[in-house]
Amino acid sequence: MKHIQLVFLLLLISCFATSTLLAQSVAKADKAYEGNGYAEAIDLYLASISKDKDAKVDRKSMIRLANSYRLIGDYQNAEKWYSQIVESSRKAKYRLFYAQALQSNGKCELAKKYFLEYHELIMNDSTNLDFDVLGNLDGRGKTLAEGCETDFPDNPQVEVKNLASINSDKLDMSPTYYKGGIVFASNRGIDRLKSNTDSWLDEPFIDLFVAENTDDGGFTTPVPFSRTINSRFHEGPASFDRLGNIMYFTRNNLNGSKRVKNSRGQTKLKIYSAEWDEEEWGNIKELPFNSDQRSVCHPSLAVDGSTLYFSTDRPGGFGGMDIYVSYFREGRWTKPKNLGPEVNTRGNEVFPFIHDDGTLYFSSNGHQGIGGLDILSVQHVELGDTAFWAGVKNLGRPFNTTQDDFGFILDIRKKSGYFSSNRPGGKGSDDIYSFRMPPGQELKIEAPRINWVAKVQVSDRSTRQAIEGAKVTISNCGTSGGFTARLVPVEGKSDEFTLRIIKGGYGDGSAENALTDIAGEVRYDLEGGMDYCFTAEKDGYEIAEKKFSTHEYDTDREVKLKIFLKEKPTCTEVSGTVYNKRYNSSIPDATITIVNKYTGESETIYSDDKGRYDACLVCNALFTIKGEKKEVGFITKEFFAAEAICGKKQGMDLLLEEPPKPKEEKKEMEELSEVNPYIGQKVILENIFYEYNKAVISPSSEKDLDKLARIMKAYPSLVIELASHTDSRGSRGYNNNLSQKRADEAVKYLMRQGINRERLSAKGYGESEPVVECRNKENCSEEDHQANRRTEFRILRFDESIDIKGLFESQK
Repeated sequence: MKHIQLVFLLLLISCFATSTLLAQSVAKADKAYEGNGYAEAIDLYLASISKDKDAKVDRKSMIRLANSYRLIGDYQNAEKWYSQIVESSRKAKYRLFYAQALQSNGKCELAKKYFLEYHELIMNDSTNLDFDVLGNLDGRGKTLAEGCETDFPDNPQVEVKNLASINSDKLDMSPTYYKGGIVFASNRGIDRLKSNTDSWLDEPFIDLFVAENTDDGGFTTPVPFSRTINSRFHEGPASFDRLGNIMYFTRNNLNGSKRVKNSRGQTKLKIYSAEWDEEEWGNIKELPFNSDQRSVCHPSLAVDGSTLYFSTDRPGGFGGMDIYVSYFREGRWTKPKNLGPEVNTRGNEVFPFIHDDGTLYFSSNGHQGIGGLDILSVQHVELGDTAFWAGVKNLGRPFNTTQDDFGFILDIRKKSGYFSSNRPGGKGSDDIYSFRMPPGQELKIEAPRINWVAKVQVSDRSTRQAIEGAKVTISNCGTSGGFTARLVPVEGKSDEFTLRIIKGGYGDGSAENALTDIAGEVRYDLEGGMDYCFTAEKDGYEIAEKKFSTHEYDTDREVKLKIFLKEKPTCTEVSGTVYNKRYNSSIPDATITIVNKYTGESETIYSDDKGRYDACLVCNALFTIKGEKKEVGFITKEFFAAEAICGKKQGMDLLLEEPPKPKEEKKEMEELSEVNPYIGQKVILENIFYEYNKAVISPSSEKDLDKLARIMKAYPSLVIELASHTDSRGSRGYNNNLSQKRADEAVKYLMRQGINRERLSAKGYGESEPVVECRNKENCSEEDHQANRRTEFRILRFDESIDIKGLFESQK
């Protein structure tokens, strides 16, 4: 009996000792796991299991073991352990992790089942609710399940090669272009001590290496990039400016040579900058948006040198690692801006690369993909007053596999580049691969298609306050131009109207009108492939316009368009000095009579003791201004307060002189027969032609302009528009600009002949009003084109009988 008791006691002691050893081993594993030492944690957890094969693995250790395998990228073992966890757990996230491991192992049909289970638990189980920063439930499960059914692009003609001459049996990844080669990150462990290892993978820390291009298309043997950049801890990836003189790179959070730990005892990543001083990299600084608590890494500098994209898990993101952007403005980096839900998901978005054409490439496990991290693209769209990212696209095979594919870069011609992958058949854990597009092809990313809802906001230009009750007109502008016409009452004449042509125009004449709400807004549904014109107007404000095109985009999106209205000035300020023309001296107390020729209203003012006067004249009206002083003389001038100069100060001196003695009617006027001109009448100046592509008035073209100048001097109430036209050769915009220059030159010539600028208006009509239709430019002769290159004048205002005898035969 005593013998039996002794044996039983020895068994108890043995079991207690075994239990104690197991508990100590698990405690060490837990400590390694909590310190991000996942490789070490795996060894310790497995060791604790092997010590007692009959012992049941506790749930906590099982979960941590599965997570550790996932975090070091061992998806085979991750699948094994998660398969046991999901059998007894209602937690949604383990189904997600299990499905991701299954997909990476090529079991997409089974992965789809667990992706959908994850989605159902998130949506319907209150214990699994998971909201993002916008208050939306995590929809990854459904998205990733759809990825298992998606036929992603596959271009087997793309040539992909493992860079065996560069890769090692360790981690080699994230290449970036640098002068005549590439810089990349590797933990090949040159000159490393065993103690300098990263506990996450139980491998040496990552450093930056450089390899230069060789004449045969290969690379030189990689060497450490810089002794001042590489430290005892992690460095990489990196990004360089266009000249290779400024770099931004990822590094562990260091204070001198010592690691800085966060509140959880972890050393996070930061982005640093460095400058090349012709000998070595120096002036190393960390960027201001880094954090001791969160990682900031994977910089990519845009071609402008002042826009930096990067990944971070800072608070306020959508989950995991998100991509942000910061701009260098006025000597400092701006507050980082999240690229939004079009790019970022509840998963991880990492390793951004911004191409010169503005396309952003990045890797993600939150968008539809083939498995693991997939390389995707997205484009930045700037339309109206809205800017956003749209059209995330998976690059498909051969860029992506069921494993992790990341660290993508593309040359400026979009014909070749590099990326990293841990796909089967590599030389090490992660390898760098080159790719080359088929001959004659480039990596082309199609523009996203967008269906627009336009929110038009009308505000006061000065105060920026919303304007309620503004009338907004929307119409299809068309591609060939057009116009909007409105009948506007003539000021002071309630029964007369003028047809106002709004530039830019609506092509098909169809328009919709709406009034803005209290927020100054109105909404419209827009169609794809259209050019829209928005015109806003409100009493007391000048009309304002904005154009918007939906030609290249067709998917649901709201765009904001801002239209600012400028308060309409009520008058034009005219000021000057009254002089005695004979003695060139100012005249105080001169009488100035101003008559509005449209309304007949009259106003009398007087010059001050220095001969100065000023008056405010109602806009869009014609005035007679008469200055007089007994024993000195008088002068009468006309002034047209055109809409174009309304609210602007205008100068007009009055030079008084004795009235001239009656003279015989000018000889040229005797040659004229009476005609009954009317407002709007056009008269072509027959002898004014221009050489192709020029706007200079030649001496042979001055005859008609001289005649016109004499007529305008004889009839001071005549106000005209000089209109210039081009032939149809050249672009529409160029012709509009050229014709405006030609009209301006004609006005300048008349001004040199003594005609007041206020009586002249210059307008270039480009090719819009041809004399000879030249739809097919090849069938038009040079004479046809020259006939279209013409200048004409149109009568805008007059108030007396005008005799025009044979002035210009072209009016017949």
